[in-house]
Amino acid sequence: MEDRKKTFLLCVGAQKAGTTWLHRYLEQHKNVELGFLKEYHVFDSLAAPGGEWSFNRYIETARRKIDRIERGLNTFPEEKKRSINRNIFKMLDFFIDYNNYFDYFSGILYMNPDIFLTGDITPAYSSLQPEVFEIIKKGFEERGVTVKVVFLMREPVERCISAAQFNLGRRKPDKEAADFTVISLSRQGRFS
Repeated sequence: MEDRKKTFLLCVGAQKAGTTWLHRYLEQHKNVELGFLKEYHVFDSLAAPGGEWSFNRYIETARRKIDRIERGLNTFPEEKKRSINRNIFKMLDFFIDYNNYFDYFSGILYMNPDIFLTGDITPAYSSLQPEVFEIIKKGFEERGVTVKVVFLMREPVERCISAAQFNLGRRKPDKEAADFTVISLSRQGRFS
């Protein structure tokens, strides 16, 4: 294999804009390893409104997740239980010190010579402040990893309809309902 630059892909964008499709597509490539989650939510969590990174808020969130998972562990096969437990502690490690996040992804890239791309596909990162993007870039550059940011977009009306349907619990878009909504909005003069 040719010598490729080790790259971290930071994918941001709107909800229902194709991030799951991108994650599935990249996972199929033999030289890509995206880790144990699609959306890590480390930096949007740590940089939440309030002006400072609130570690205590994340510990409380993690505790709630652990409680919910522990309640369901009895129904999981043994291997899934071990995997869930490992991942919970990895996430806590990221929240305790975000340098662990950089180390984790850098480790993916450097421990396997065939892997040249890893990443975090978290749409909510689109709301991060420039200073947080600088922290992410610097954290990876210090480890010899190039950062590429991808912003996914989608036609706004389709995206809103898809998000609304998802939030209502529908798994597949209802094309007739979507067409009716667009026609209704255009008749009300909201679209030209």
